[in-house]
Amino acid sequence: DPVDNVIVTFRTPLGISFDEENNAAPNANLASCGGTSTGGDQPVCTAGEEAYWSLGTLAAGGSRTIQLSTAVNAGLVDGMLITVPVIISGTGADAVSLERTVQVNNTPVLQMALAASTDPVQPGEIYTYQVDVGNPTQIDQSEVVLRLSLPAGVTVGNISDGGTQDATTGDILWDIANLSAGGVVHREVDVTVAADAADGTILSARVEARLAGGLEVDASSEQTVTVDSTIALAGEIGASPNPVSAGGQLDYEITVSNVSAAPVDTVRVTFRTPVGISFHEEDNAAPDADSGSCGGSTNSAIYFQCTAGEEAYWTLGTLAAGESRTIQLSAAVGATVVDGTLITVPVIISGTGADAVSLERTVPVN
Repeated sequence: DPVDNVIVTFRTPLGISFDEENNAAPNANLASCGGTSTGGDQPVCTAGEEAYWSLGTLAAGGSRTIQLSTAVNAGLVDGMLITVPVIISGTGADAVSLERTVQVNNTPVLQMALAASTDPVQPGEIYTYQVDVGNPTQIDQSEVVLRLSLPAGVTVGNISDGGTQDATTGDILWDIANLSAGGVVHREVDVTVAADAADGTILSARVEARLAGGLEVDASSEQTVTVDSTIALAGEIGASPNPVSAGGQLDYEITVSNVSAAPVDTVRVTFRTPVGISFHEEDNAAPDADSGSCGGSTNSAIYFQCTAGEEAYWTLGTLAAGESRTIQLSAAVGATVVDGTLITVPVIISGTGADAVSLERTVPVN
């Protein structure tokens, strides 16, 4: 049955902050964070404040995804835990309480990113998990073991680079003999969604890295994908070159397609600028991006300049059935970005009546 008045509440813990409008998709509602949208204070959420999303009615089998990019406060010490509580409620439904903890590590030995080639996916569809690992230190790391835990309800296909599947757990294992200082590796595995997977099913995957067979997890990353048999929008991200050099140019190509038999209105593409790159919304994008949260005022020399944590978007209007649109973007890579750093870009594609498409693309610096 449908559930009405679905609300997601996010309680901001010590250690992070975010702007309800510029760092969230969809935008959060104003709760206890910051000032008003018309006041001198921006709606920035800090420790102890609360943001929420009113999602309206969720149909049977329906799902919605909220993406949130937070800034970790400078000065947090190693070992500190950042614990986020989230509450999901709806009319006639018991509230769901979730909690997630991330530890602070200011000198990571490894960087890691896990991405799915598309989200959402249809029952019976093949998609790919992409694992990127970088060594941003000046020390060679030997015997790096990667373990990818796959969600229930998928069947494993091709595994890249000699990876194997554990017969007991079903996990995918890669043994990397040596990851040199500043080095990067990329691994992939194809999976097929069960043909009878129900709409709204959440497929959660996690990858972990351990050095020299140790018990401690030295790096981890997670990815969730939802099942939806009525996908209207699809997208792809191309990135070149891969890897990229510090101080170089990184070119993105984002293709948006309407794969349904009906037009989709108010199609919008949101690009969250990661640490390591910057670009000008008008001079470096075709078509020009809308202003989003990038740059300063119209009198500022940095107007429309997107840097880490800022957001640009493109309003594409109506996409006819079968129509595709392509956005090209050239970003400058920071000259001081060290080898082994991973530049991970999240992109969100949305439209009226269509589930949002979440894409992610990682390019290592070498």
